Amino acid sequence: MTLSDKESVSTIKKRIKFILKEKEYVIVGIDGMAASGKTTLAERLKEQFNALIINMDDFFLQDYQKTDERLSEVDGFIDYERFQEEVIKPLKKKSFSKYHKYNCQTKEMSERKIEDKYQVYIIEGAYAFRESFMEMYDIKILKLINKKEQISRISKRNSTHLVKRFIEEWIPRENRYIKEYDLINSVDIIIKV
Repeated sequence: MTLSDKESVSTIKKRIKFILKEKEYVIVGIDGMAASGKTTLAERLKEQFNALIINMDDFFLQDYQKTDERLSEVDGFIDYERFQEEVIKPLKKKSFSKYHKYNCQTKEMSERKIEDKYQVYIIEGAYAFRESFMEMYDIKILKLINKKEQISRISKRNSTHLVKRFIEEWIPRENRYIKEYDLINSVDIIIKV
């Protein structure tokens, strides 16, 4: 199903409510292109439900993990082992109480305690749809954006140096990931910006 940005929240909201009739909680995955509005969508859904947002940025690799071998993997930019141990396994066991957030600017790890039980868990960010994560999601959403709008948004919120990195490094890497995992044919909802 392909939706516009405007119609997406109401459609997703209906799906979540439908699933909550059958399940204790729903896990929503939001992945996609840089600057496509993944975080904004997650925040809009959080307003509608008792939801917890888990950002994939918290699972970026630490410097010591950035080997040539790891960075050659299509989804090698994230600490998928830690995500598996700290998020996926506890959610499956219904014992999700904390995880560690890595801040790639300060190079520090901090603990995030999860105080409540939530109806909706939203996993948001690039590389959320790694093949081994896919079965966890009740709803898989892919956000796409045209190149001109993408560069415009990235330029408004980043320094020239970071814009260059997005264009030369991060965007090609994300596009490769979306293509190699055939995400366009693997998700429930595509939202085009």
